[in-house]
Amino acid sequence: MTKNRLLFTAVLFGMYLLVLIKLIVFKHPVDFTFTTSFFSLNSNFIPFRTILGYLGGEPSWRIAIVNLLGNILLFIPMGIFLPSLFRTITWKGIFAVALGFSVALEISQLFVIGTPDIDDVILNTFGAILGYFVFAAMILMVKKINIKHA
Repeated sequence: MTKNRLLFTAVLFGMYLLVLIKLIVFKHPVDFTFTTSFFSLNSNFIPFRTILGYLGGEPSWRIAIVNLLGNILLFIPMGIFLPSLFRTITWKGIFAVALGFSVALEISQLFVIGTPDIDDVILNTFGAILGYFVFAAMILMVKKINIKHA
């Protein structure tokens, strides 16, 4: 990758991360007079509790689908950007970065809107891994096309 293309990709990745932070941490107006409780009513620290509820259609199918797909789709670009920027990164590296970033976002939510959810971390990390495999499949397809046309 040329230096200009690498710089352009890095800038796009930075913009993507800023959008993620806005969408996840600052999705609601911040009320600094509100005191957040670590165990607020909407917090979830039990893995798969929210996911299983959503898979059962709770609180509604629309909300379930938006939340499940939204958490996955938001992190697919991370799984594409990271190997674009760091050629030697593996799916394990993507897993670690996505997990760490997602945990940081959920901890930030704790202090801003008070609704962290471990299931968001699971879905976000899954989305990044899915993005990585989409990227890997695209690279394989491009290599096959290049071999056929060589």
